Amino acid sequence: MTRSLIYALYRDDSDKLYVGKSTSGLRRPLSHGTPSVLRANSHLPLARWIKKHGSYSIALLEACDRSMLNEAECFYIAYFRSLGIPLLNLTDGGEGTLGHHHSEEYKARSSAVRRGRHASPETRAKMSASHRGKTNSDQSRQKISEAKRGKKWNTERRMKFSAARKGCKISRSAIAATAEWNRGKQHSPEWRARISSGRGGSIPPAMFDDVARSVLYRWRIELHLSRRIACALFGISERALRRLETGK
Repeated sequence: MTRSLIYALYRDDSDKLYVGKSTSGLRRPLSHGTPSVLRANSHLPLARWIKKHGSYSIALLEACDRSMLNEAECFYIAYFRSLGIPLLNLTDGGEGTLGHHHSEEYKARSSAVRRGRHASPETRAKMSASHRGKTNSDQSRQKISEAKRGKKWNTERRMKFSAARKGCKISRSAIAATAEWNRGKQHSPEWRARISSGRGGSIPPAMFDDVARSVLYRWRIELHLSRRIACALFGISERALRRLETGK
């Protein structure tokens, strides 16, 4: 008998089901009920379900090649969910945690534990060093762009951002690097046309508040940006930028 298989744990008196994979035959499904595994996984639905009922039955769903285990597990989890059967699985199967969503209670508890904590200077230095020189791939940048497209900051978030930036001075090296990065760059005709059609030469009146004016004005002054470059960066017309700075 092959040692790579997809199995299900069930009980005749329960409507719940658990789908799992094993590369060690029946050793894996049998181990779910051992005291050490139950203690280690006491926070998981499967462990709580086994503790409640005390025992379970094992059904062999498929014996397959090891390279197909992840795909087969995902298939059976999706299949049983499509039938409306409540599963004890937290994820969609395979490797990783795809499909897992933390409860509101868990997120609130995690937030409370982390609130007020700050990384030490040594930790921040290590984090900075680990990311130095890394760049996102074109695919990653595309995903980030699609995720942020159409999203706008509300007034509360803009105020928080403004308060956090208040008093911060941009270093001369950062100013020089930004100027060098923007030097000689020009938007394509297609991009300028899209900005023009999207903005129509003006921006919504709701954005004409003190927060938006102060943020944009400070960025332009501290970075020593001309109106033309600032308009290109922010995607607005010079008329709209003047209205933001003057409030008129």
